[in-house]
Amino acid sequence: MSNTYLIKSQYLSTERIEKYFTPKGWVKFDGRKQENPTLIYLDGMSIYDKSIYKYHTFVKNQIGDDKNFLSDKDNLPNIIQKKYQMPTYFINLKKFHVGVYRKLFIKNKVWILKPVRGREGIGIKIVNTFEELKNYLSKDVKKINLNIRRKNEWVLQEYILNPMLFQERKFHLRVYFMVFQENIYLFPHYLIITAKNKYKKEDFDNKDIHDSHYSEGSVRNKIFPEDTSFSKKEVDIVQQNMLQLFKFMKSKMIKMRCYEGDQNCYEIFAADMMLTDSLKLKILEINARIGWPATMDKKYNLFEDQLNIVLGKLFSFNFKENDFIPI
Repeated sequence: MSNTYLIKSQYLSTERIEKYFTPKGWVKFDGRKQENPTLIYLDGMSIYDKSIYKYHTFVKNQIGDDKNFLSDKDNLPNIIQKKYQMPTYFINLKKFHVGVYRKLFIKNKVWILKPVRGREGIGIKIVNTFEELKNYLSKDVKKINLNIRRKNEWVLQEYILNPMLFQERKFHLRVYFMVFQENIYLFPHYLIITAKNKYKKEDFDNKDIHDSHYSEGSVRNKIFPEDTSFSKKEVDIVQQNMLQLFKFMKSKMIKMRCYEGDQNCYEIFAADMMLTDSLKLKILEINARIGWPATMDKKYNLFEDQLNIVLGKLFSFNFKENDFIPI
């Protein structure tokens, strides 16, 4: 009996999927003929498709709830070296004594407040005075989506005031990495995500200046390092620090369990990182919900490369060299 695949994707074409699987003798899953597929691959909003939940598979591109070990902001200090973090404090609103944080605002520092279970920039607030922090946590926080604020835990992180700029805009790097069988594989090309407007060290409530998210007017479809003017020496510094960061992360990893009924699993995560104007690498967060990396996948074989590693190991076949770097 042939191996079968069930793929629900927002950006992969049927032609591309068949081009990968047909030469290997795999066929598309047909629920009328088979009970479960060999492989389930989901991206974008398809990960929420409840019609898929009934299937138990040999391998799936979704890790179980253990993924929160990586994506919960309050666990980040435990898996990332201190030099790659900005000073960070954790606030539990159930035990919150706001006065403790007054001293943080005495040296002209600016802070960014983020919900531990936040996503898509929801609930993020830049505060540069103690009164702003106090008012936000006592009043404005109630306006945020209940599912995001339900945990009542927040991260207060020092804001980077000297960011490296790209086309005069603040930006962060979206760094894709794969977790599979207690191993980490780093994809060494990073998506550049900019703010909409040119950077200035003021007007902190203006998200068009200080929020680097994909939006109308932001610089799009650029990749580090190939679309930048960084020198080879500068690129090497960034890449060496990136490898060091992920090697340390791997040393702190736990075994990631699959969802019940799935025999094997892997997942691609996205770490958001910034560079300072002196090329210091700083991690912001790790995302389990990465959307669909279409920009990267148009230029590189991100889809094929991940499957070559996973299926190559599970089915013991040789696969071509690819862009992922084993850590």
